[in-house]
Amino acid sequence: MAKTVFIVEDDYDIAEVLKFNLVNKGYNVVWEENGEEAYEKIIKSVPDLLILDLALPGISGIEICRYLKNNPITKKMPIIILTAKIKKEDREAGINAGADDFITKPFTLKDVLKRVEKLIKISV
Repeated sequence: MAKTVFIVEDDYDIAEVLKFNLVNKGYNVVWEENGEEAYEKIIKSVPDLLILDLALPGISGIEICRYLKNNPITKKMPIIILTAKIKKEDREAGINAGADDFITKPFTLKDVLKRVEKLIKISV
């Protein structure tokens, strides 16, 4: 059965590139651009991995990450933060909120796909 990757990203072009490449690797992909709506969908149907932007409309990626890692239903779900925020403080905030990995934009697809594969294998 194919694993599901949920992408929370408000940049349509980035989301489409990620979605296209993940689908080509055999993953089911769900995409949402609004933080609050994404959180509700994730709680209802927990994906195998979450790729999360930090700067989102509605609710920040840090808040989403913190909520998910403090929820018994989603606390073991791997989270990769994918963001344009490159300050040390942003990285520390993401990791402190519970993120399993932190990737800054611009990124290489090869790197993202390798990290997705690694975290999904670990979480099984």
